[in-house]
Amino acid sequence: MKIASVTLFCNEGFRLNPWVRYFSEYKDDIYLQIIVNNGNPEDTILLKSAFPDAVVLFSKTPNMIASYNTFLKKLMQTRFFRLQMTFELKRVGLPKFMRFSLENSNTE
Repeated sequence: MKIASVTLFCNEGFRLNPWVRYFSEYKDDIYLQIIVNNGNPEDTILLKSAFPDAVVLFSKTPNMIASYNTFLKKLMQTRFFRLQMTFELKRVGLPKFMRFSLENSNTE
């Protein structure tokens, strides 16, 4: 199973270091990391530096729905079709989540 990580970022540079540490626990399990910057355009450079393998997009509006639409448009351009709800998951819970998703997927 391929898992995508999606994060909306809006002027939260003060959270960047904890986020990098948190993501480092998962980076080997994530197929595609997408970050939508819906704040300061200059933060895009900061995000690309902190997450060099991520797809960093800029939303022209700070509206969260518009930012999610930016992500969805990018996602639909890839071969990654499955969308799951966003939530924080402890590292040991990821294999359980993957098993549950595979067992309960509707791939008709």
